[in-house]
Amino acid sequence: MGWPSLMKGNIMYGNYINDDNQFVEIQYDEFCENPRHDDDGLYSHFYTYTRDYYSPDTERLYTYGKGIIDRAPSLWEILEEFIDTAYGYRDDDPEWMEWLECDGGDGRDYLFEVIGYINEHGGVALPVSMYDHSSIGYGVGHPGQFVGAYPWDAGYVGLIYAKDEDIKRNFMVDEVTDELRECVRKCFADEVKYYSHWANGQCFYYNLYDKSGTLIDSCGGFICDDVTESGIEDCAGKLEETNLTLDEWVESIA
Repeated sequence: MGWPSLMKGNIMYGNYINDDNQFVEIQYDEFCENPRHDDDGLYSHFYTYTRDYYSPDTERLYTYGKGIIDRAPSLWEILEEFIDTAYGYRDDDPEWMEWLECDGGDGRDYLFEVIGYINEHGGVALPVSMYDHSSIGYGVGHPGQFVGAYPWDAGYVGLIYAKDEDIKRNFMVDEVTDELRECVRKCFADEVKYYSHWANGQCFYYNLYDKSGTLIDSCGGFICDDVTESGIEDCAGKLEETNLTLDEWVESIA
């Protein structure tokens, strides 16, 4: 079974009846904002370096000739967050860092050097892979997770990471233990999956109607691939799919 079939999930736009015998209409939410931009509480950084695609996170960074622009930082700029010595006096830097600074590339080898350095110098980092064909998918780890797509339509595209100091602040602890690092990795996987749903257009809103067909509630911004895990049922009640239109349903219960 290939990745495209996995992207279908269990949620679909359409009509439902809730456990209060009300009509619920679920539609795609075309105005759902990037969840990475809406959440001020994020402690992680999620950057990708694919051509023709925006990075999930961007920073206002200075570039020569263009001034301050929004872009994903280079791998070298990410590394500078973890280097204590001043610029020009980095005696503790491994040799590959000098090549990275000169090359400025974001290739796979450099990506894994950066991830390894972060994990060894006060942070947690994971590689991010992407599937791109008829749909979009992101996930942490090897692109082979997109069964049937790798290596033609899937590959490494970036990383997600956090500094120890941000992890401590987020989890309100004084020490980042091995157990906490594993918890952070699982959180990263969930964050990337959540962003993947948004990037693939799996964003929904619902309209709730009473027995007379009057709209009584509406809410959007649900990002998911499964109606039972979307949060919609927390707002609109337990749902059961129906083939009836709103008018047909109102007439059937009149």
